[in-house]
Amino acid sequence: MKTHSNILKSASILIFFLGAIACGNVKRVDTGEVKAKMEEYKIKKISEATLVEWGNEEGEKLVSFFEKNPNLECQDEYKIQNIKISMIDYDSPTKKIENTIILQLIEAYQYSYQNKQEAGNNLQKINDSTYVFSFPISAKTMIFNNCKKQLALAFLSKSSLIKSHLSEK
Repeated sequence: MKTHSNILKSASILIFFLGAIACGNVKRVDTGEVKAKMEEYKIKKISEATLVEWGNEEGEKLVSFFEKNPNLECQDEYKIQNIKISMIDYDSPTKKIENTIILQLIEAYQYSYQNKQEAGNNLQKINDSTYVFSFPISAKTMIFNNCKKQLALAFLSKSSLIKSHLSEK
């Protein structure tokens, strides 16, 4: 019986000693620093008006790119700064486009073009996560004259607009 009680006594001392060592190395955390880090990760509410403003800014950069590069090769689509830009020819059918907002947008630009009315740039929300920035192609470009493309549709995702503008700050 003595050996059994000695084993229990030794085990108790060992457990107490290990517990004391384990609790002795607790690292204190600066709660102010942790709180500041948490503030950085807070979810930020971005208004629709802000997204529209950012979408127009991105779209105007694309317009400027096409104006500064009038001799781009003919393509049906371009990818500039990770933004897909579809080029539209009013004379070719748009049956492959299924989104009614985009179809109406093309029809409005086409009507203005056929009636020699000036059409400006436009940003439209086409679903919860995507905007389309549309702009007429300048008649001074190769895309207009040689490729017979009169309209550009730049597809801007809501998430990329947010990421690009919040990373700038």
